Amino acid sequence: MILYLTIIFIAVIINCCFNIIFPVASYGGYAIWIFAVMILAVIIEIGIDAVIATVIHALPNKWFDIGNRFYEVGKKERVFYDRLKIKTWKDKVLELGSLNGFSKSKVKDPNDPNYIKMFIIECNKGVLIHLVIMFAGFLILLFPTPKYFLRIGLTVAVVNLFLNLLPTMVLRYNTPKLKIAYQRAVKNNEREIKISRENKNESN
Repeated sequence: MILYLTIIFIAVIINCCFNIIFPVASYGGYAIWIFAVMILAVIIEIGIDAVIATVIHALPNKWFDIGNRFYEVGKKERVFYDRLKIKTWKDKVLELGSLNGFSKSKVKDPNDPNYIKMFIIECNKGVLIHLVIMFAGFLILLFPTPKYFLRIGLTVAVVNLFLNLLPTMVLRYNTPKLKIAYQRAVKNNEREIKISRENKNESN
């Protein structure tokens, strides 16, 4: 949260300073107007993000299942994430899954295949949500005047894209590891069931 708020705050300050130094109007209260519109733009952007996230999260889980190839993470992509040293900073990226009732900040039950499967489904939903939001965020440019398009809306849209790119990479970095954990949990579960049946047969 601190990382996100810091990035947003810095972007707001830089944009406001730019608009004050290179104004498009000379009337009184221009600085206040710029700051107010910037805050409004941020609120509108958050609203767009929230609507998209709610709609996608309501889609059937089967669309985001483990076998869906759209969410496969290739070897080159995994190597790319390793080069970015994503492991060292991924925990600083904001995780809002708990708002929908499923936190993805930590695997709480690595031995339950059903839980891990749901974890992967939630990760895949998160990937689609962030991907759509990254580009839908530019809808902010549809609001109202040319001054707003380039001087405020574009900054908000670009920051929105960056802030959604980070969690997308983190989710896709984690998914292959979760699949390995899922396969391990399934095998352990099958082994326990087999042992339980053998013990039951012996007791009979």
